[in-house]
Amino acid sequence: LEEREDVVDNLLKDKSSQFEALVEEARGMLGSIPESWIGNAPMQTSPEHVESLELLVEALAGGEYTTVEEYDDAIVLLNEAMDNVAFLNEPDPDKLYNIRHISGLNLSCANGLTLEEVIEGDLEQCFSLIAVEGERNCYNIYSNGYYLSVDDTGEGMFMFSDTPRGNNGRFVVTQAGSNSFTLSSISGLVGVHAVDAGAPAVPDASDGEHNSLWTIVETDGNVGTGIVDH
Repeated sequence: LEEREDVVDNLLKDKSSQFEALVEEARGMLGSIPESWIGNAPMQTSPEHVESLELLVEALAGGEYTTVEEYDDAIVLLNEAMDNVAFLNEPDPDKLYNIRHISGLNLSCANGLTLEEVIEGDLEQCFSLIAVEGERNCYNIYSNGYYLSVDDTGEGMFMFSDTPRGNNGRFVVTQAGSNSFTLSSISGLVGVHAVDAGAPAVPDASDGEHNSLWTIVETDGNVGTGIVDH
């Protein structure tokens, strides 16, 4: 009996340490998010999720836990709340957006994928971002009847197809500022080597000199019925 009690005590100590470490991780996560990054726009951190995590950390950190199960329940709640904070606000899949380089030029699919001067209402500068189910901040990008993907022929460029092309057609968003973000492709960061109208976008740019920073701007209209079911 004494031996069993020792085992239980050790389990409780281990769970207590795990729980306390997770609480500190949650506090660190909250402390690392600049206030200006929190908002209701697409690609921002949700204020509701931040507030929920703050309240949960405060409530759970002051709790008394006497069983492994109680610690496990608290750990599950904390992990779920932290995951929610990590998911950025999703763009409306039924709306069209400009993907705008930090320089003020728009992405356009008129001639491959290039930077171009902003033309209001130009469908070739309009994109929808469709969340990939089960993936965090991961999107298929659709424009003018086709899905964007990385060309896997070794050319280091983009291509368009009727349907998403697996990992080649997945782009992961990482918040980089109050309204800016990076897009990661299977090859690296989506960016440009030159910030000029007509400059091609590349799927493997460096992140130097802000050449891989983007914003998203809602446009008038909606996607309509052209999206291929996936």
